[in-house]
Amino acid sequence: MMTLTRAALRKRVSHGLGVKRSVVRAVIGRFLEEVMEGLVRGDRVELRDFGVFDVREFGPKRCRDMARGREMVMPAYRVVKFRAGRVLCRALSRRA
Repeated sequence: MMTLTRAALRKRVSHGLGVKRSVVRAVIGRFLEEVMEGLVRGDRVELRDFGVFDVREFGPKRCRDMARGREMVMPAYRVVKFRAGRVLCRALSRRA
């Protein structure tokens, strides 16, 4: 198993489409910016058949600091959740 980096993705897309890497860099960069901006706004980002990125929000929680023995409040936070789409799930199950 290997890691597919942004640079490797650029190279593969550029080679596959016969387009300059600088153009592919701009397209991939803009795509990722749009996805990130949508998630920061709290939007759901759906890439049909690939998957859905959703933002989950968790409110503040009360907890105990075991080292000091006092109660404290953990601040609210948000996380990104990804659910794979139908085509991606099929591709992964064939690969197993």
